[in-house]
Amino acid sequence: MNRKLKWAVRWMVSLGVLILLIIVAQSFFSSGADPQTSAPATQEAAVNASAPAPIDVSKLTAKEYMEAVFQACGKEDWETYRQLLPEETRNTPAMDGLGKYLAGVKIIQIGEARQVPGRNDRNVTVPGKIEMPSGELHELNVKLEYVPDYGQWVLKGGI
Repeated sequence: MNRKLKWAVRWMVSLGVLILLIIVAQSFFSSGADPQTSAPATQEAAVNASAPAPIDVSKLTAKEYMEAVFQACGKEDWETYRQLLPEETRNTPAMDGLGKYLAGVKIIQIGEARQVPGRNDRNVTVPGKIEMPSGELHELNVKLEYVPDYGQWVLKGGI
């Protein structure tokens, strides 16, 4: 395959993943879930509810970040999942859709981060293998970028 064709195929795959995330997010928000019903019913229940301990995402390596994201989604621990996202993207439909897509996932393997060829050291890929709740196995090559303005890793694709 020539270079232009490879680039076009990669671009189309990335676009397909983005479209999938948008569709999943739309189905999540159109499900009719009432956010009021998921809140604690009484003041006492709100006080007794255990919130996850704060996570210092600035100290996580790319591999640790990916493990934390998959673990939070696997446990359907949405508070922890949101803590792992930059504030600017925490409540976006795309990130909510991604979390729902990964709900119940099991980590099979997370590899060491590798620098993306031709890019700066802030861009890495993290290979991995996960099992979806259906039992289907997915091999991933998740793209991450360390964004100094956020002080943390940001998901860029590959899921």
